[in-house]
Amino acid sequence: MTQLTGIRLETLRLSLSPLDADQLVLCLQQSGTFGHCTEELLFTTLWIMVKKKQKVPVGEIGFKGPPSEKGLVEIGYATYPEFRNQGYMTEALNCMVHWAFCQAHVQIILAETDKSNAASQRILNKNHFQPFAESDTMFWWRLDRYVE
Repeated sequence: MTQLTGIRLETLRLSLSPLDADQLVLCLQQSGTFGHCTEELLFTTLWIMVKKKQKVPVGEIGFKGPPSEKGLVEIGYATYPEFRNQGYMTEALNCMVHWAFCQAHVQIILAETDKSNAASQRILNKNHFQPFAESDTMFWWRLDRYVE
């Protein structure tokens, strides 16, 4: 199994740590879904967001799979209800975007939001994502790697 010991991303208030393979399997079993771990675990696992000072989990963030051949990844996230509207997800998304674009093969990050989820739309806007498609109920967003 892949070990992720010591991998951690830091922001001003948060520590983001990926679940290792064993933790991810346990999480999937408990949620009623079972999947398999791949070599691209950092793009397929949940990253737990923890407030550094209080050591309290505030949410989860992660990619929905490894980058495609064109360098596309999709990101998803959830803030636990008692920690919403405090800027934690804006901060965590910014950190994950920077980490992803440090990976040479990531060129575009995608996200989707329900049209009724104004808070998630604000998070994406604050992180410079641009809407590029929509359906009756959803918006799709993208952020392209900055090329000098």
